[in-house]
Amino acid sequence: MPNVCSCRPGYNPPRCDPNYACASNPCRHGTCREYHTHYSCTCQAGWQGTTCNIVVNCGHPGSLTNGSVIGNRFQYGDTVHFTCETDYVLVGQSSAQCQGNGQWSASKPRCLFGNTCQSNPCQNGGTCINSVEQHECVCREGWSGERCETDISPPRVEFCPTDKNITAVDTRETVVWQSPVFSDFRNETVHVTSNYPSNVETFPWGQYDVQYTATKPFNGLRSSCEFTVRVYPRQCPPLAPPVHGALACNGWITRLGRVCKTFCQQGWTLPRGQEDKLNQLYACGAHGAWIPASTIDCSAQTSGDNDAPGYFPGNCTRTDAINSIQSQYLTELRNSSFSQICTSWHDLCLEDNVEVTCNKN
Repeated sequence: MPNVCSCRPGYNPPRCDPNYACASNPCRHGTCREYHTHYSCTCQAGWQGTTCNIVVNCGHPGSLTNGSVIGNRFQYGDTVHFTCETDYVLVGQSSAQCQGNGQWSASKPRCLFGNTCQSNPCQNGGTCINSVEQHECVCREGWSGERCETDISPPRVEFCPTDKNITAVDTRETVVWQSPVFSDFRNETVHVTSNYPSNVETFPWGQYDVQYTATKPFNGLRSSCEFTVRVYPRQCPPLAPPVHGALACNGWITRLGRVCKTFCQQGWTLPRGQEDKLNQLYACGAHGAWIPASTIDCSAQTSGDNDAPGYFPGNCTRTDAINSIQSQYLTELRNSSFSQICTSWHDLCLEDNVEVTCNKN
């Protein structure tokens, strides 16, 4: 019986020759590596298995909602393409290649609806701008909201009267004005209120603010029309200062009337028998006429200075003369039937606001 050798691992009987497993090239598409008891294969890209005999397969990438996968080979190196149906937009890569690790080079894309303006979502004349799976409405003036559905415009003021300046023939005047006109571009009814019950009103002398407010019940927004009515008495004609004298008048609220008083320069006085008229006041009101109608000149000479009320020292244009005239005038005015000019406008009833006019002679 022949001798049989008992071999160590990695050696083959009968003579315990080394085991060269890679000699037969077992790795079909790879590199063989020898070990004492076995071998291993390092596969080339795109191959797998113990002997690198199985080609890598990435498998079908899956169906595409609202789109298609073009290509029916899914092995290493193969490429598939993705397309979307009409009105849909491809979001992601339009193709993918099978890689050696069994994975596609890109994730499967999505087909999203891209014609979002197709249903005309923007109301009231708004402009629709397409975007993927959404849209944007650019609204016309006066509209807002996601679909331009919200009315944000106040009523339009089509007509608003201008200020009215009225010269009255009496202490009260009836004034008529054209009512404001408001509208709404949707032709909705607007509710109009005013601080006066109608467009006809009787006013005494003075200034009055008239206001109309229009409200849209649909959205509560408001617009207003405002104007001013001024009622004045007739303008008074100029009143001449007396010869050798001066005229003092109220320099405030002159549009409501004037109250004046004459003064004589010391050394001059009114004609004999009329001296007492130096104390009278001249008034001009709504009718625009002076009562009395004209002044009396200081035409009579007197001897010496006269310090009595109604007279002023020296030249009328001198400061001391003007101060004396202004002070005397306010004293007379406050004690007269026209004292309301001071009591109602006490902050204006001041010496500096008394107008003094000197006669040229």
